[in-house]
Amino acid sequence: MKTILALITSITLTSVGFSQTNIPTKSIIELKPVSYSVGWADMLVNSSLDGLAVQLDGQPCIEYILAHAPSSLVYDIPPAATHFTAVGISPLELPNPGTWAYIVKVDRKVIFESRSLQSYQNKQVPIEVAIPKGSKRMELIVSEMKDGYADHSIWAKPRFEARLEAAKMK
Repeated sequence: MKTILALITSITLTSVGFSQTNIPTKSIIELKPVSYSVGWADMLVNSSLDGLAVQLDGQPCIEYILAHAPSSLVYDIPPAATHFTAVGISPLELPNPGTWAYIVKVDRKVIFESRSLQSYQNKQVPIEVAIPKGSKRMELIVSEMKDGYADHSIWAKPRFEARLEAAKMK
């Protein structure tokens, strides 16, 4: 029974754009935002300003969105998505990074708000939120908090996930 349920779920999730992994995911990198605004320059996907290195946990990061604060990125939520994950970071070589915070809204309601990036160990903000069933839109916001200077904010590995509840697999 578990095998049949897993196969049906896999087929269903694949049909709505999720990959076949232990936790089916859909990278936001693959999606076009409904709308976006950034405080300086333009939204960049897998590309940094001035060639600054982007690293996550000491390794090169090749999946990210750079959106200088203040910024707002709005996406439609895939129907099967149950969670959103990302890591908030700044370019590694930025000599004097600014001060900013990450905010996630679902259908205009705040469901996550970080402290200042500078207050986190390794200057990495872990973001993991459950998406309420039936939600339609997600807004990823970066607040400039103080001065708006050098707020080269990055959403590393931003993904929608379709997690199966343990009870459904029993």
